[in-house]
Amino acid sequence: MLKLKANPTFRAKVLIPAPGETFAVEFEFKHFTRKAYGEWLTGERSKDRTYTDAVMEIAVNWFDVDAEFSRDAVDELLQNYHSAGQAILEAHATELTGAKLGN
Repeated sequence: MLKLKANPTFRAKVLIPAPGETFAVEFEFKHFTRKAYGEWLTGERSKDRTYTDAVMEIAVNWFDVDAEFSRDAVDELLQNYHSAGQAILEAHATELTGAKLGN
């Protein structure tokens, strides 16, 4: 049954590109209403938001990573895997907006 109020979090696989391979990491993301997501994308804070800030604002956990989810661990991930930040943000947006549903 479809509930009008969405669950506060959801899980999604994120493909993290790495030299010579790609890692599939499951993230637990926060759900945003349409209005809240629009404000998050365009609000005053969005101008100075780093990838670390953004990931910490949209994610609450990860799985199959050799460190507990924390700001320092997220920053280390983003420093070592250059495309990880964009991959995480795109996966969240795709899941949140249903963009993967297609035709």
